[in-house]
Amino acid sequence: MLHSVLVALIFALAAAADLPELKRHQVVVQVHGIVCSFCAHGAEKSLRRLPDLNKELFGADGILVDIATHRITISMQPDKYLPVALIFSKIRKAGYDPIIAYLRLAGSLTRSAQGLQFKALSGQRFRLLGKAAETLPLGAELEVVVAIDAAAVAAAQTAMMTAVYQRKL
Repeated sequence: MLHSVLVALIFALAAAADLPELKRHQVVVQVHGIVCSFCAHGAEKSLRRLPDLNKELFGADGILVDIATHRITISMQPDKYLPVALIFSKIRKAGYDPIIAYLRLAGSLTRSAQGLQFKALSGQRFRLLGKAAETLPLGAELEVVVAIDAAAVAAAQTAMMTAVYQRKL
């Protein structure tokens, strides 16, 4: 299933100082509002219920909350799909605001009726935006960094819910 959220392939940010260290099978989420150890515990408690966490890392629950950088690192089991929208939802339910999620993925580029897509080895598909993505060869195996904007995910979910509601009328 193609995600209808805005996903940007990041080339220019690779050298930026604020780009987190990204490892395969991890999602790093920049979060607003996590400022103390109590906040970190609440966010971690909400996220530890996510499916397919790699519980061998980060204190046996697969989650690392860094209050100094306001980032949450989530370790996933290899080749498992963990919807970023679900991660954002869990963070919001804990009382915090996700801003952006970063992922490092391996896969290949394809073109469809919806435009240029990146198909990760885990099966996830992302629609790519931006002129830089157009220069990449189709079918090539790549390892890329993607950034998923929480506001765009929320807007897409609202649009999908509105469309479903309108169809039921």
